[in-house]
Amino acid sequence: MEVHYSKERCDAPNNVRLTIKNKNGIRLRFDGPDQRLRLIEVLDFTKTPLSYKNMDVVKLPEHAPSVAPGHILHESTGPAFRHIYHRLIGPTFPGEYVPPPAGEGASEGTYILSYPGIAFSFPLQDSAWSPKIDFVSLLSSSAASPARSLAIFNGSSWQEARPSLFTRVPLNPRSLALSGRGRESIPDEIELVEVYGNGRTDMTRRSSPLFRMTLGQTTPQDLVAELGPPDAIYRKNDRRLSIHKT
Repeated sequence: MEVHYSKERCDAPNNVRLTIKNKNGIRLRFDGPDQRLRLIEVLDFTKTPLSYKNMDVVKLPEHAPSVAPGHILHESTGPAFRHIYHRLIGPTFPGEYVPPPAGEGASEGTYILSYPGIAFSFPLQDSAWSPKIDFVSLLSSSAASPARSLAIFNGSSWQEARPSLFTRVPLNPRSLALSGRGRESIPDEIELVEVYGNGRTDMTRRSSPLFRMTLGQTTPQDLVAELGPPDAIYRKNDRRLSIHKT
């Protein structure tokens, strides 16, 4: 596992963004103020099986290409556009074309095909790009390669979510009781747990304020910050990953 952060932002801790890249080809990116997970990126489709509605996102080869530990396979090994558009997820609106950097002599740009909460990046020959050609024809042609990466985020489209991806206020903000904490402390002992309807549970503690947990709203970060690290963790054996929900 590799952990990266910006040294230039260390003088302002709330602006430090944290990036974690592990050996299964997935990169996790967190914001600075809350260290909330804001972006999940799949950079190597050969490392982790992915499925959507019981359908494989990409068929993994029996013998995956050998890659040195800690490195990412840069050739396109992801799903083809036809598989995504016609079988896996379905039609969507036109995406965004990002041309190759000027002066580097690169011949490929990137076409980002976006759905609510998920986006695929396809390498596309820059010479084939034209705003007058519909994107279905472009990405179905030989000028486009299979998807190189996949992004999972909160938003209706990548174009809309990208500008404020790390600065937008989370839908479920942290408990106000946490905002004034400046250092780690020993979690207070819970003396009474009251379970109500609609997924609400109140926890009365010995000296700290009452903590309310609400299913669908309280995040794992809230629980760890309020109650401390768990004594045990149950890990589900099902390795399939549902990457998109409507």
